[in-house]
Amino acid sequence: MQNNGIRYEVVVFTAFAEYLIINNNKNGHLICSYFTAVRWNLVQSGINIDFLKDPLIKSGRAALEKLNRLNKSLEEKRFPATAEFVATLSNDLMSLGTYEGFSMAVGAMLGFTCMLRVHEYLHEAPKSIEVDLDEPDDYHTIRARDVLFEFRSKDILGHECSTFVPPAEVHLHSIDNLVAMDFIVPSSKTDQEGNGIPFHVPRMKVSSSVAFDLVKTAYQWSYCARPSGLSPFLSWNDGLKWPSYRKFNVAIKKVAGKMGLPTNKATSHCLRIGGATAMSAAGLPDHLIMIYGRWKSLAFLLYARKSRATSSMAVAAITNPLNLSSNDIVRSYRQQVSFSDKIEQTS
Repeated sequence: MQNNGIRYEVVVFTAFAEYLIINNNKNGHLICSYFTAVRWNLVQSGINIDFLKDPLIKSGRAALEKLNRLNKSLEEKRFPATAEFVATLSNDLMSLGTYEGFSMAVGAMLGFTCMLRVHEYLHEAPKSIEVDLDEPDDYHTIRARDVLFEFRSKDILGHECSTFVPPAEVHLHSIDNLVAMDFIVPSSKTDQEGNGIPFHVPRMKVSSSVAFDLVKTAYQWSYCARPSGLSPFLSWNDGLKWPSYRKFNVAIKKVAGKMGLPTNKATSHCLRIGGATAMSAAGLPDHLIMIYGRWKSLAFLLYARKSRATSSMAVAAITNPLNLSSNDIVRSYRQQVSFSDKIEQTS
């Protein structure tokens, strides 16, 4: 159906956005999230969604996101974590000598290196007993069955061969042969079909250019906790125990204070944006950062795919503490505060 040359569906969609802005005072980012949810429901209902490609909708969505970024004040922004920050955080958590501390240490490395959202690596208790943990729509956290460790060795003929092992069986294999970890995030807001998002993380041993060894630490966690099946990967006691968001954020704030960073801006999201910032500081192109971090802005980026080579380059850049130091972030924050003070004095 057309209305003055504009499709009826487009008119309804744009009117919905205007209603949310004018009547409900919703911000641009939240409205775009609503759009994503509506798109998902239309796909599941078998409805043709070609109308979402209309320039009015695409430009309107881009404008809402841009307006939202412009409206965010300096005080609302979180700082990006660094490889040094994550290494310190992980060491502090490991020093607790508990399963909870150990699991949060692995989570911090995962969130930073793979730019994951916190609910993708730390489990949150289901709000309903009817939640089916085997359904991607109901479950977003990495499960034990979603993880495989790759071990490489030579056969009797001297040929290299790879063996892929679940977390509950890593104790049967030598860490000396450990080369990588593969895992799948069951579903996310950028995975509209619910197929899951695959990740490949090559092992990077600690050196002057690598702040921490994520794959080795994840192996050690699996060796101790042995999560299996549908249990969250970062859980213990047969999946009955897992760390809390609150304690994780408390630990992050504690390290931020230790490093002279603003604790009121320290949350788990600092890890995700820190990974992106580290890649940018290393000179990696924006499109690779967007693909690796699963940010949706330009539709053509959805057709690009990351390979093992780009995964290795991304992990190497993110975990290199020389690319972006905590002192750089502290210096930047102090400059921002100083600039804000100057504005207040002249106004």
